[in-house]
Amino acid sequence: MLTLPSHVPNTDTGNAANIWLSFTFFQPNQELPFTLLDASELQWIKGKSAKRAATFAWSRALLRQLCAEKLKVEPYQVQISLPAANKISLRVAGEIVYCSISHSQQLVAVAISTDADIGLDVELISSHRDKRRYADLYPALRHDCDSDQQFYQRWTAIEASIKLHGGELFAMLAQQQPALALQLKHWQQQNYQFCVASHFAIKSCIVQQVNSQSVTLIE
Repeated sequence: MLTLPSHVPNTDTGNAANIWLSFTFFQPNQELPFTLLDASELQWIKGKSAKRAATFAWSRALLRQLCAEKLKVEPYQVQISLPAANKISLRVAGEIVYCSISHSQQLVAVAISTDADIGLDVELISSHRDKRRYADLYPALRHDCDSDQQFYQRWTAIEASIKLHGGELFAMLAQQQPALALQLKHWQQQNYQFCVASHFAIKSCIVQQVNSQSVTLIE
């Protein structure tokens, strides 16, 4: 029997989150993983733009594959809410699992935890971006635009925090000290900036690229 949390974080971990993250790159003309979508998702995807359809299909395929691998269930036991104003919800074998999704350019990433709610953001690092313009426009970025590392760590921290506890991006950017998550884990991989946010200490974060070796990041 699968043992997963209800609506409250799992206190057996000592208020610490274990996180699994999976990401993949897709090509514009690549065949989509329709076999890992359910009937409602196949219906929802009709009429969507090619980019929207790709990020939708790949994120859900990744979530089902990750849950099947790490939580030892069948893909059909993974139920994912359709896009709406509220945060995405995930049920595995009928129980709540915490998750977050992010995409940037041709990369799609998903993260899950059975311990605590999480937020994920991924951004392609572009050295050509005019960071000083952002510093002038947004108080939240005013002191974090001197380097790509500073800028993208700050930006992804804000976005990941919003995905964790809610909020509106431009309202956060307008604050010099926006309310960020208590725990943030940053790293760069393949010219992308990753950030995972949690209310609790991040005990471990296992990162895997599809068809590649996993990397374990420990706070």
